[in-house]
Amino acid sequence: MSKHRLHPETDVTVRRKIQLWSVVFLVLFAIGTYYFLPRFGELSDIADAIRGASWTWVAGAFALALMTHVISGYVQYHAGAGVGRFGRITLIQLAGSFISHFLPFSLGTTGLATLYYERLGMSRPRALTAALLPIIFGVATTLILAVVIMPLTVAQAINRYSSGMSDVSVVIGGLFATTVAVLAAALYWPHSRRVWRQVKSAINAIDSPLQLFRLTIGSLTLTMISALSLAAAMTAIQVHIGIASLLTLYIVTTLVGNAAPTPGGLGATEATIILGLHSFGVALPAATAATLIFRFVSFWLPIIPGGIALALLRHQGLRLL
Repeated sequence: MSKHRLHPETDVTVRRKIQLWSVVFLVLFAIGTYYFLPRFGELSDIADAIRGASWTWVAGAFALALMTHVISGYVQYHAGAGVGRFGRITLIQLAGSFISHFLPFSLGTTGLATLYYERLGMSRPRALTAALLPIIFGVATTLILAVVIMPLTVAQAINRYSSGMSDVSVVIGGLFATTVAVLAAALYWPHSRRVWRQVKSAINAIDSPLQLFRLTIGSLTLTMISALSLAAAMTAIQVHIGIASLLTLYIVTTLVGNAAPTPGGLGATEATIILGLHSFGVALPAATAATLIFRFVSFWLPIIPGGIALALLRHQGLRLL
């Protein structure tokens, strides 16, 4: 038996969280069983779609996914007010993507960036603030895009509904996203005051309008390049949706993936993309194939360069794990 025991109050909190997780998993399992189980016969269609994919477009999707790490390096470099070397910071972003396969909420990237800035002489509060700025601006710009883009998509959905083209997957997708959002709020609401203090501290740390401009443009560009990577993965199997629908899908996927307390939003991201594409009229096998290709090039394949980057950083004395 372990010699370390939780404090009674902490133990109660953990048990409550476990119970909440059990309820959520049961809900999600019921949705998945109802919606996906009858479609297991389409697995061969999914495999055929992947085999028939244009690997030129798949390579393009991977190149765009790798480009996001360079853009992330740009955002982080300016979040730190130009402290450090751009090449090293980009390497940290790539290594952080490797660690993110094991830690949720981008903790790996944030930890490495914080450690790097501390090594350069920053105080820990300032280093942590600089490491958190890209996340804060990423969420802010995503919400701004949502305000601009989603009304167009809602108008399209209303038009489809009025034309008799509604689909049950729209309801299921909304229920899934709502479930994840409620879960995240229930689990992390007790920490909201501390997070809000960090947000205010991060905003106050911006030195100039030029830094604010660079952070905003970099964050918007990061979102657009990531959405283009998804579009390339879809084009690989000849799946096409409108630009507004594409951006809406990516924005919703990002918000759901960030809320899901799993590494890289694993599970929640895939389900959201599949349901989103299907709600936009894409056949389920094609939607699943496009999702698997996108996640392969943006989440799984970068393990290799990410692992190499992490090894290089460890060799240079920057260790997190």
